[in-house]
Amino acid sequence: MCASLATSRPARLVFFVFINRSGRKSPSGGYYLHIGPEGGSFAGGGVYMPEPAVLDRLRSEIDEHYFEWRSIVSSEAFCSAFHEGVLPSGMLKRSPKGYDGASPAVEYLKYKSYYTRRLLSDSEVNTPEFFGELAALFQTGKPMVDFLDRSIG
Repeated sequence: MCASLATSRPARLVFFVFINRSGRKSPSGGYYLHIGPEGGSFAGGGVYMPEPAVLDRLRSEIDEHYFEWRSIVSSEAFCSAFHEGVLPSGMLKRSPKGYDGASPAVEYLKYKSYYTRRLLSDSEVNTPEFFGELAALFQTGKPMVDFLDRSIG
């Protein structure tokens, strides 16, 4: 028997897209947009939960070029756009095997992902200016994505 429309719950529609330079199955960094109801929207970018070999390349790049990395992720524009900074999706308790625990990059080397996100209100998403603002947000995150992609190749 079919459920009546009057008694069924309304669907919670969600839209999401990940855009990168090499296609959806590549390990490349990219940009993410998630549109959901009731404040469930956000946008950002980076590399989320990479395979171990890719993660090691990311860590190596950050370790070897830490001061460049730090200047990107601590810039005024980046911090203003992404209040939470770079997010890890999980962290190691100690520095990864093969990395110096005294490295200035050690806290970032413990990360299992390198991504950003900015929460978006329903009112932000529902304005005519939204896509321009989204493009500006992605542009702000681009130096970080480019840095990560450099190590992935």
